[in-house]
Amino acid sequence: MKRFILLIMCILPMATKAQDGAFTELVNKYSTMQHCTTIELSKDMLQSMDVGANIDSLTAISVESSDLIETFKKDVADAIVGYKTLLTVNNSGEMVRVLGQTDDKGHIVVLVVVTISKDEGVIVKITGRDISLSDASSLVSL
Repeated sequence: MKRFILLIMCILPMATKAQDGAFTELVNKYSTMQHCTTIELSKDMLQSMDVGANIDSLTAISVESSDLIETFKKDVADAIVGYKTLLTVNNSGEMVRVLGQTDDKGHIVVLVVVTISKDEGVIVKITGRDISLSDASSLVSL
């Protein structure tokens, strides 16, 4: 049993790195495509904008082409494997999902917001330490 727990503890950080890698691949893929916009904000930039102190980075991908949406949906689904769904809103056929990843103390360290409709899609990934609702809300005013 101790070996099993040790094995899980060794594999868990690798799974987190794999999720980061999947999201990085997503950014790399869509950053060079037409009708797509990628945004990456560092901790320094976020602090200069007086955003939540617990937020370390923000990365967003926006796809505004109905021709790319099906591929984007599949790529996003692959990138969010392993994240826990925190909130789902469905309004007039447009779905918004908020997913998260916690540390061993239960603090949210990664927050992902996904919305995809028939002709556009957006994914936003926020990383930090103990991300709170007020931290995430501070981004809305940007």
